[in-house]
Amino acid sequence: MHDETFEMVTGSSATVWLPLDDPHETRAKIAQIHREGIAPETIRAIRDDLRYFWTWAELSFGISKPAYPVPVGVVEAFISDHIKGLGLRVENAMLSRGAKKKPGPHKFSTVRRRVSSLAVAHDVQGLVYEKNPCRSIQVKKLLQNARKSAIINGERPKQRAPITLEILGRMLQTCQGNSLTDKRDMALLLFGWATGGRRRAEIAGAVCENLTARGD
Repeated sequence: MHDETFEMVTGSSATVWLPLDDPHETRAKIAQIHREGIAPETIRAIRDDLRYFWTWAELSFGISKPAYPVPVGVVEAFISDHIKGLGLRVENAMLSRGAKKKPGPHKFSTVRRRVSSLAVAHDVQGLVYEKNPCRSIQVKKLLQNARKSAIINGERPKQRAPITLEILGRMLQTCQGNSLTDKRDMALLLFGWATGGRRRAEIAGAVCENLTARGD
């Protein structure tokens, strides 16, 4: 017996789509696509966030190892604990283990990032959208109100100022030599500037096949 079906409702009738082959193979393919589409540095950041989450889950709920899907109420508890502050026992344990660097609530941006990492972890498990607690209405609404609460309490998102032409000029002065390293660095800086200001990951992931030559 297959453990999942797909239902399509048309008018007053519903058509049930029952996979004839093992649906686990489809979920494995979906998970592989998600893994291959995430940059290595992003994967490392997600792993750090998940390590933090599961440490908190162990101390708060006695969960000894990752278990998906995470209940919606647990994600809500994670958000509220880190916006308004952990209980003293969990706080001290997180600090003593080195999972938490300093006492007190997290910034909203940190909480949102860690919930996003948990959402990606559910995607990689091959779970359907509806089974991802981080995409639930409850969690979305709580994050929305947490953001408003953070702004009311004076938290403002940090935005890195883009480099100016003057700053670019000073950066280019550091790679005026004839070595391959200098030529590479200059090309990367000019490419990032000329294409509208790119993030490091976008520049690193650029390939010639995706570029179009124009003019001379």
